[in-house]
Amino acid sequence: MKTKRYHKGVSLMLLLALSVCTFGSGEARAAVPAKPSVSLAKRTKTAATIKIKKKGKVSGYQVYMKTSKSGKYQLIMGMKTSSYTIKKLKANKTYYVKVRAFNTRGYHITFGKYSSVLKIKPYKKPVPAPTETPQPSVSPDPSASPDVSASPDPSAEPEDSDLPEASSGPEPSAGPVTSPQPADTPLPLR
Repeated sequence: MKTKRYHKGVSLMLLLALSVCTFGSGEARAAVPAKPSVSLAKRTKTAATIKIKKKGKVSGYQVYMKTSKSGKYQLIMGMKTSSYTIKKLKANKTYYVKVRAFNTRGYHITFGKYSSVLKIKPYKKPVPAPTETPQPSVSPDPSASPDVSASPDPSAEPEDSDLPEASSGPEPSAGPVTSPQPADTPLPLR
């Protein structure tokens, strides 16, 4: 008799636990998240960074990837951020990625629809932009005649009209220009 009572008690407990799990604990289920959109932010030789555009309030995202067009998607990461870097990729291979959002409330997880498939194309080495060779600045030709209307250059030789009247003696050499001193004037003492 004791065994029958024991089994009745266990079956009542199981029935009570099952009803609580089935009907919940009074909490509402999490709202179904909207379908996210995914884009490729950066592709390197061995990695690719994807960006997920957030639509509404979500708890996180699941990222799925396959390596061939007819292959099967595999879950590679569940995350709470809106960007993810997929590592250990091969440079000459195409990958297919899709994402879905999820919401959690208590112990309930509600998944949204999958995003459209993002095709990650094989890595192509970026072609550097052609650099322009610097053009030399246009400078006046030294053999060209100077412009008469230009302002006088202090390094240029003064014109004849600016010089004081000189005696009809021999022309000075290319040395320094000195003013002529009369021979009978003594030099100043220091």
